[in-house]
Amino acid sequence: MEFKEMTISKFIEDLSGDKSSPGGGSTAALVSALASSLNDMVYSFTVDKKLFQNLTEENKAEMLKLQSDTKEFTKNALAFMEKDRADFMAVMECYKLPNNTEEEKKLRKEKLKFATIKAMNTPLELAEKSLAYYENIKFAVAFGNKNLKSDGIVAAILLNGAIESAIINVLINYKSLKSYEEFKNIQNNWKTVSENNSKEALVKFAENYLFLIDIFIDESGAYLIGNSKSSAIKMMILFQEIIFNAVKYVSYIPRENRIISITLKSDIDKLIFSVKNRFNPNITVKTTGIGNLLIDNFARALNCISEVKTDKQYYTVSLEFMNLWRNNG
Repeated sequence: MEFKEMTISKFIEDLSGDKSSPGGGSTAALVSALASSLNDMVYSFTVDKKLFQNLTEENKAEMLKLQSDTKEFTKNALAFMEKDRADFMAVMECYKLPNNTEEEKKLRKEKLKFATIKAMNTPLELAEKSLAYYENIKFAVAFGNKNLKSDGIVAAILLNGAIESAIINVLINYKSLKSYEEFKNIQNNWKTVSENNSKEALVKFAENYLFLIDIFIDESGAYLIGNSKSSAIKMMILFQEIIFNAVKYVSYIPRENRIISITLKSDIDKLIFSVKNRFNPNITVKTTGIGNLLIDNFARALNCISEVKTDKQYYTVSLEFMNLWRNNG
């Protein structure tokens, strides 16, 4: 039975069991399909409705095209679920090949390498297509039914999760193709960081392999996020997106010049969060704008004041929260 023919409960049952499939790859593809389906809902509540009639002819045509593209994307994402399963099973079959004589070992190694490369290309293609689909979501949020803007944002968050999951699957397959000697230190150090779960270990890891990072959190006491349900989740997403943006832009400059500074400080009635990163103003980074859209929406939801400053070398985003925090001291 194909995954798309399963009930939700059956898929979850198989996913949580001891079967070799479905796994992370098929699930990542499913999440991409969920993201595009949610975005398609925005189009369905817009096309041929009053809002649609008020759009320019150019935007009407673009929306119809993007809705058609969305349906095709969903169809392809579901197909990726099956493709990932087939690739995984092909790799497993290679492990069953005879491995006694030198000739058998050589043949097995070659077949395994070919199957692994194929298995690596499937999530890579999913990640690439999903990344390109961000532009579609951006249009739907900008011109679609305003009552469904949050659904479009959820679609973007789901798509981000699918992309990151697909990339993890690429790296796992890639790992089996190399001795990975040059990455063993990174892997071991990250394991240590995870086990220690300390800010100091995380900062040291980032500075060794990624960029120079400075984190300042004042000692003003413990705080509760205040006045609305899910404020903590909104805050987490907001902080995450700002830091992700900083990491993205700092990655385009030489490693020795990469600097990110994260500051969290407070006084009696407000809390200030800021992220400052070095960037190259001469490099144009292709972006969907989804990150900034998420930041703007969650900043408004949390009633905070945002400020962006740029100079020749640094880009700084600051958020000032008023009346959302109280000392829990």
